[in-house]
Amino acid sequence: MKQKLLILACILLSMTALSQIRSFGPKLGVGISKFYGADEYKKLDPKGGFVAGGFLEYGLTQRISLQSEILYSMQGAMVNNNYAIGDIEFEGDNTYYNLNYLNIPVLAGYRLNYEFTVYAGPQFGYLLSAEKEVNGYTQDIMNDYHQFELSGVLGVNYDINNGFIGDIRFNYGFTNVLEKHIDDEEMNVVNGVFQLMIGYKIGDNRY
Repeated sequence: MKQKLLILACILLSMTALSQIRSFGPKLGVGISKFYGADEYKKLDPKGGFVAGGFLEYGLTQRISLQSEILYSMQGAMVNNNYAIGDIEFEGDNTYYNLNYLNIPVLAGYRLNYEFTVYAGPQFGYLLSAEKEVNGYTQDIMNDYHQFELSGVLGVNYDINNGFIGDIRFNYGFTNVLEKHIDDEEMNVVNGVFQLMIGYKIGDNRY
């Protein structure tokens, strides 16, 4: 754990030393997440959630930049227990797997023009809480999941007018999120999250 944090700190310090802060600001949006990997988990349904945080953009050249972010992200999956008898549909007690992360993406961006920037990079995730929820009742399942996660981010940023920005991205996990395995059988499960955010950029975004 300490080694991972040290590597991350070195990356952020290097970014600050070799570049200049071009802009910063808040971000807020929504996400749709699910599990990928082992059959028992990838069959689960997608789950919605919120994402919020802030970013710092560092200018390297006129077109190339680095961006670091700190985001609170609601992730996980759900089991849809609704059922139908004939043409009549009934609502069952859905099961939610609520995983809440503190994510730190470090993204390299390339500005295509004044409006669009494409970016990609690693994301370091720290699991803040994990709960299983059924019919309003929750159960702590933190021990079932790894606390640290490494994933990759690919997305597009759009500069709207007056400092507002739109952000669309997909995050895919590189590391297994499961701590425990069913019947001692090793299972590999990763997070997949689609996110749509809007933010406000403070600083010069026309260069």
